[in-house]
Amino acid sequence: MQVRQLVTVGLRLFALWLGVAAFQAFGLVAVFRRQAIAWGDSQWLGVLAVGVFIGAAAIVWAISGPLSRWLTSGMQQAESPRLNATDLVATGCVLMGLWWLKEAIIPLLGLWLRAVALSADAGKTAFDWLGVGGRIAALLDVLQIGLGIYFVTRPYKIAARLIHAATSSAEVINEA
Repeated sequence: MQVRQLVTVGLRLFALWLGVAAFQAFGLVAVFRRQAIAWGDSQWLGVLAVGVFIGAAAIVWAISGPLSRWLTSGMQQAESPRLNATDLVATGCVLMGLWWLKEAIIPLLGLWLRAVALSADAGKTAFDWLGVGGRIAALLDVLQIGLGIYFVTRPYKIAARLIHAATSSAEVINEA
C-alpha cells in the first residue's frame, strides 16, 4: 500500500467518523431546542445538524482521493512500492493532524453555540458567559486546531525533523 492510499484510507475513516458524529449531534440539538426559543424551536434543527455532518462526511469521502494526492504531492515518486521511514512518519503526521482537528473543531463549535444560546438568558455576551474556564477551553481548542493544521500541511517537514532527531540520538547512543 502506498502512502497516498494510506492517506486516502485515513480520510475515508475520518468521513465515517463524521457520519457517526452526526448522530451524536442530536444531544446537542436537544439542548439548543430547550434553550433557544428565539430560534423558533424548530423540529428541523436536528435534521439540519445531522444533514450538515452527513454532508461534510460525503464531501470528505468524495474528495479523499484528490485531497490525498495534494497532501502527498511533495513525496518522492519511488519506483518500488515499499515505503520509507519519511513517508510513514509523514502519513502519521497527516492522520494525527486530522485527528486533532476532529477533536478540537466540534467541541469548540459546541462550546460557542452553547455560549451564544445561553448568554441571552443571562443577559451577557457570549464571550462573558464563557467565563475564565470556557475561555481557556476555547483557547486550547484554537491552539489544537492550529497544531492540527500545521501537521496536515507540513507533514514532510515534521517527518524530516523527527527522523533527523531519531538518527542523531541513535548515533550518540551507539558512540557511547
